Amino acid sequence: MRVIDAFDRPVQAVAVSADGRFLAATSTGHALALWHWAGCEPAWRIVCPGSQQLGFSPDGVWVASCGVNFLRVWPTDGRPPVQLPVVRGVPFAGGVAFTPDAKHLVASRDGSGTTVSFSTASHGQLARWFVPTWQRVPGFDDHLPVFPRLAVSSNGQYVVGINPLVCELRFVVSGGLQARVRMGGRGRHAFVSFSPDSQTLVCGWDAELHVVETLGGRGVRQVNVSGAPFRDAAFTGTGRHVGTVDGTAVLQLWDVETWAVERAYDWNAGALTCLAFSADGLAGVCGTDRGQLVLFDLD
Repeated sequence: MRVIDAFDRPVQAVAVSADGRFLAATSTGHALALWHWAGCEPAWRIVCPGSQQLGFSPDGVWVASCGVNFLRVWPTDGRPPVQLPVVRGVPFAGGVAFTPDAKHLVASRDGSGTTVSFSTASHGQLARWFVPTWQRVPGFDDHLPVFPRLAVSSNGQYVVGINPLVCELRFVVSGGLQARVRMGGRGRHAFVSFSPDSQTLVCGWDAELHVVETLGGRGVRQVNVSGAPFRDAAFTGTGRHVGTVDGTAVLQLWDVETWAVERAYDWNAGALTCLAFSADGLAGVCGTDRGQLVLFDLD
């Protein structure tokens, strides 16, 4: 286990590049930083608005940082960010992801042109850009909610978005709806993650975790907790477990066959706020409310 003193404020989002070269994190204090995964050596740090979500391109060449009303894409080699052609007056919502073929960047926007409102109203857009020319290409701009979190399946067939009220699974090619999961109230924390084989996704809010089959869009399990609410959840690189953090100092690993907690890690590092796993299935990272990153091996 290693600890990086990353920021002087809570960590808001973390991501590990699929090629295993980089770790990125952002804080609520308007900072974004990049480290080399091997050795945890710092690469660069910049000042930018706090991100709802970070996303690496599959080849580790780009890292996208998206929050309310902004989107920036940074080369991991430290060059200045690219300037995306955007539509004036259409704010971003926070959700961002690269497609697994590294050809497109997808981001959620609020088509109402006003302050971002995470609701089920159909004024959201999924904007797309071609990588690496950053030319805008047609996206999906009708009958979509606004999503602060996005994910694209590893087979490139599905995109899923979630906000505090609803989660929607859609086809990447057509934008057609495959599944919808609604939150009974209004969730404070929303999370979503695809399994590495693209057959399953987990999504949820606070005390709810839903398991959905991507092929048929069928909900197969709902896990509810009575203790601290979930803050974030993600599949491990092997797909055999789902990790969750709930604002306590404990990371829990859930077995995907039984949906029981198989292991728990407590590093006494303070409240855990977010998490990500390496694609090789060997390690993971959690952010804390103390501004630290906890890197750990999976037994």
